[in-house]
Amino acid sequence: RNLLFSISLATTLDIPEVCLFFDDKLLRGCRCRKADSGSFGAFQSPNHPPLATLGLSININTSHLLPQPKGRFRVHLDMSAQVVVLKLVPQFDTAALVRLAKHGLPTCKAVVLELYGTGNAPHFNKEFLEAMDIAKKSGLL
Repeated sequence: RNLLFSISLATTLDIPEVCLFFDDKLLRGCRCRKADSGSFGAFQSPNHPPLATLGLSININTSHLLPQPKGRFRVHLDMSAQVVVLKLVPQFDTAALVRLAKHGLPTCKAVVLELYGTGNAPHFNKEFLEAMDIAKKSGLL
């Protein structure tokens, strides 16, 4: 059922972005995550409402749709693979972040921090703030 409705929505709606259709909801692809592998509501978008919901009809949330592109689609081929993504959780070892900020420059061009909650960082932690300062001065952040 999800596959059939996905194909139907992709061919009838003009939504210029990657989406996931699951459990009668059309979710923005970059905002959803797999929350449960054993239930019908396996995918969630905790920080963004559905782009559309399916009931007796399709209810499109037009205020949350991206605008249509202004130009042709382009593929960027000159992107660096030297990016580190760190998922910070409570009790994260900030010493590892300090080491990365100080010594990871030859092999690391950027650090992406995935913070917990609503994007909160441990701003009272001196080691974390030191690592952020070093990373900022070296151009990693």
